[in-house]
Amino acid sequence: MSLPRLHQFSYDGDASWHKPLATAIQPVDPQLPHKMQLKHFVQVIEGNESPIVTPADNVKTLETVMAIKEATKTSNLIKLGKL
Repeated sequence: MSLPRLHQFSYDGDASWHKPLATAIQPVDPQLPHKMQLKHFVQVIEGNESPIVTPADNVKTLETVMAIKEATKTSNLIKLGKL
């Protein structure tokens, strides 16, 4: 996914240098993101919706950020588990 445009890149099936890369452009809601996030949070708390991001997703994000920080400080390659 590219930021800030939210273009999503993927392969149809297994990834390969010999297959074309598909691009999907995600629509952007014109509402303010923070208001949408707060509305969703309230719906989750009230039990009307499931969280979009799971605790496991948050752990992976933190591991990635910490690996980037470590790689920046040490100039070493940091290997992560399968994300």
